[in-house]
Amino acid sequence: MIKIACSLFLLIASAAYAQESVRSIAEIEGSFNHKIGNDFLCYEEHDEPCPTPKPPYIGKKRVYWVPEFLIETVKAPGEYVLVDASSERRKQELIAAAKKSAVQMSGDGSLLDLSSASSHQSMTGGNLQFSEVHVQTFKKALPLGLMCPSPLSNRLTMTKRGTEEYVKKWRKPEAVPWLNVNMGEWGPLYPRAGFMIHSSPMTASVATAIKGLYLMRSHALADASIGLILKADKVQLVPLTSRPRPQCVKIGANLTNYENEYYSKDGRYAWLYWHRHECACM
Repeated sequence: MIKIACSLFLLIASAAYAQESVRSIAEIEGSFNHKIGNDFLCYEEHDEPCPTPKPPYIGKKRVYWVPEFLIETVKAPGEYVLVDASSERRKQELIAAAKKSAVQMSGDGSLLDLSSASSHQSMTGGNLQFSEVHVQTFKKALPLGLMCPSPLSNRLTMTKRGTEEYVKKWRKPEAVPWLNVNMGEWGPLYPRAGFMIHSSPMTASVATAIKGLYLMRSHALADASIGLILKADKVQLVPLTSRPRPQCVKIGANLTNYENEYYSKDGRYAWLYWHRHECACM
């Protein structure tokens, strides 16, 4: 009887923490305020000393982080978790783009199997994760980035993009042996593919979110400092309920604590990508 009661309690507790399927983008942007709560901690504005001795800089440089991209990971082409007025139209556009790209690359569209995209997880006992990634500019935070413009921001600006537009690269990526960029506990940045072997669906989600973001702006990877950029940037989980967002984490950090509290029943997640800005030394 005690075992049954404990099991029932755990089941109810798990259900209470499980995330819902969708959340309004307008609600997320409307609730954003970089001076309140955990958002302020992510913003983390502070001064850092200028380099010395040459050139002869005087004073300090202002450093802060801005949430520049809203990223969602889903299990099949066209699915979404962040909704707005264009969600259903965008769903059809992404499915059409995926089919067109698959046919162009393989001739018969065999690279794309809409019916099995969400079942890849069962292929290796639950450790092979697959996600499509959708990225859009987080417009609410754009004015913050104008204080100290970042070259990376300018090169990565986008409205709405999806990995469905890159079927071959996302499902059968080419190896890039001369680029070795590591994301800590999330594994290597390359190959930038939607498949990832990992026991944690949340970690697999955020890792593929980063891969998808940089795949969609691959010309930014010509910058040899991409490893340093990732090391300086942060991500923040966006709960698919009205619960407060947790603190930001550095790219590659352990997400065990977040997974226990914010796991998603259907394996879909949303993230804010915070990019580091710094004002030039005077």
